[in-house]
Amino acid sequence: MSILELENTGRFLRSRKAFTLVEMITVVGLITIVLTIVLPTISSVTDSTDRSKTANLLPPYVALARTEALKRSEYVGLHIGLSDRGSGIRCYMAFVSGQFNGSQIAIQALKNSGAVAYPPKALPSPYAFGELSGNFVDGSGNFTSVSSGDSDGDGIQDALEDFTTFTILFSPIGTMVAKEPITYIADSTLFGTPAPSNDILWKLPQNDHDTTTTSALGATLVDCQILGDKTGSDWASYLNDNAEFMAFNSYTGEYFSD
Repeated sequence: MSILELENTGRFLRSRKAFTLVEMITVVGLITIVLTIVLPTISSVTDSTDRSKTANLLPPYVALARTEALKRSEYVGLHIGLSDRGSGIRCYMAFVSGQFNGSQIAIQALKNSGAVAYPPKALPSPYAFGELSGNFVDGSGNFTSVSSGDSDGDGIQDALEDFTTFTILFSPIGTMVAKEPITYIADSTLFGTPAPSNDILWKLPQNDHDTTTTSALGATLVDCQILGDKTGSDWASYLNDNAEFMAFNSYTGEYFSD
């Protein structure tokens, strides 16, 4: 390259010190288009990851509950329910244990050797596990419609509270308990001290819930924020189209994966 050509190149580069308005508008437009395409994809990937992470939590927790039942020779289960502990309402699960008193199984938080309750595990919001039992599923394996209502005025449908509050319970010989009634014992140690005296496991403490239920043989994974807006046939349709069944062998506790 000659000296003249170098001088001309230098003059050209010095003359290009800034973008023109048209160039800036074009670049901004391209960035906007790219973000419009990429951001929903990132959000979708994040949601999918949280859903998978939630689903992967249940099988090992159920397996550990069975192991503890065999080791302790008592009823041990995994209790699941909503709580407004912390920031907002989330689904939690924690280990519980108890004895059969002749008419029902009275359970409370499972304690370690130091008589301290194992801490509950919070699920990624907004996901929750729902009860897989005859209370919500018919003989053909389809979810049934539910009635609308919020009897305790907490802004959460009664059906959603019932659906997401249940226990997967194992007997002292390691089989799943399907029919025996369960009574929850108020336990202030589950969330640490102090705790409300009416804190029955981790059901929403400001509400007056039933203190008895029956055990379930499995669960289904749902988005409780979306499901909370559904009632009647819309509830059943949403679950039949979107719920992820998570069933377990009632004798061995083994997870029936796809």
